[in-house]
Amino acid sequence: MLLRRPWKTNEPGEDEDIRALFAAQNFLDEERAADRATIRRSAIKWTIAFGGLFLLAGLIFWWSGAAIKYSAARVQQRSVPTYEVTGVILDSRTHQPVPWVEVSTEFQFGGAFFSSSSDFSGHFTIDTLAEPHYLIFRANGYLPGRVSIGKQWFSWLPRGSEVHDVLLTPAK
Repeated sequence: MLLRRPWKTNEPGEDEDIRALFAAQNFLDEERAADRATIRRSAIKWTIAFGGLFLLAGLIFWWSGAAIKYSAARVQQRSVPTYEVTGVILDSRTHQPVPWVEVSTEFQFGGAFFSSSSDFSGHFTIDTLAEPHYLIFRANGYLPGRVSIGKQWFSWLPRGSEVHDVLLTPAK
């Protein structure tokens, strides 16, 4: 009389159904079922682990290929600008925009030369390399300005952007 409820009488044959439901399997069947469940869980875990490992390896190969390509282009003097610098050039005394300022790059060890100009409202955009170097700002009637740009880890991540607002000091 498994799971007998005193407030309810069993229908004929209900006791046999309950016993069949909760009848213990033999030991070997229980072990096989437990082993199958364990193997299934282990297979899922290993699949996820190897998938993550292959994804990580692919990411590492992509990153190292990009770094080598960037460095090789730099050595061969065929660098492609991958770093954008934008900003506004202002007069240091009046804080008004300075139009038509020449913006150029200056690298410590020579190399690629990129240049641009600001527009009539002092806004400039220059595409250059991600390695650390300087931007030089020249305009008639102003002392040249110099701003350090780039990032130390440029060969790891050769793309990016910066925003710099520059103050030029009037000559005289």
